[in-house]
Amino acid sequence: MRVGQSKIQIQWAPVLFIIFIIGFVTYYLYYVRSISDHINNIILIQPSSILLILLGIYVIPKYIRFEKEERTQVAADQTTLEKEPKEDNFDTDQSSGSVILSVVMLGCLFLYILMSPLIGLEVATFLFVLISLVLLGEKRISILISYSFFMAFLISAGVHWLLPYPVYMLFF
Repeated sequence: MRVGQSKIQIQWAPVLFIIFIIGFVTYYLYYVRSISDHINNIILIQPSSILLILLGIYVIPKYIRFEKEERTQVAADQTTLEKEPKEDNFDTDQSSGSVILSVVMLGCLFLYILMSPLIGLEVATFLFVLISLVLLGEKRISILISYSFFMAFLISAGVHWLLPYPVYMLFF
């Protein structure tokens, strides 16, 4: 799209997807607030929804690029500019390894959610963080175990203290 001497390039797929997510989160927040305004019912939903909406608004401009076109007086410069291939600065190329890693991480997240009620939240969190760190390339055993233990403790304690209903945990 052109506006005056500027050209606007928009990557529509991610922009529309983010707008869809913002709309869905806004609808969900409105629906939850219409049912109950009690703090125990919205303690996790409202802050995370507002954060998601603000994050979406922050990310959308990253997919919009403005280019100012300058008119040159020399015809030779124009012909060389037209013959040169335009360089796209958007990083859309992904290696097959990064795509496979993303799919494996999504599978691990699915297993984490599926196994949390069966083996306990803290054990599932420990295993999920441990496997994620290994997949992302961490090799130091001390970091793997200590960080996984710390995150499992932090998440389990937060869930135990913040949520008014019980969540199955093996050790807490």
